[in-house]
Amino acid sequence: MAAYEAALEAARAVYADERADEAALQAAQQSVQQAALALSFAQGDVNGDTEITIVDALMTLQAAAGQIELSARAARAAAVTDDGVSAAAALAILQYTTHQHMVW
Repeated sequence: MAAYEAALEAARAVYADERADEAALQAAQQSVQQAALALSFAQGDVNGDTEITIVDALMTLQAAAGQIELSARAARAAAVTDDGVSAAAALAILQYTTHQHMVW
């Protein structure tokens, strides 16, 4: 969230600057859009590649075992069960990828 707020504040400064040219305005807009995109997530899409695959299940399992640390966005995406980032969540994602869809 801090990155989004920083991008938004910088964009406000650019928009308030009467000397800002079109390129600066577009760059500011793009920066805010990228920061907003980084905040978005789809449940199960842990690596953020817009697909839910076995890689997402593996990352969730590794995080649950303490082998890797997930970003805040990735952790929200991995928490598809009531117990958050867990082996159960990894299993649910894996079952989803093998078309044994579970509702989360």
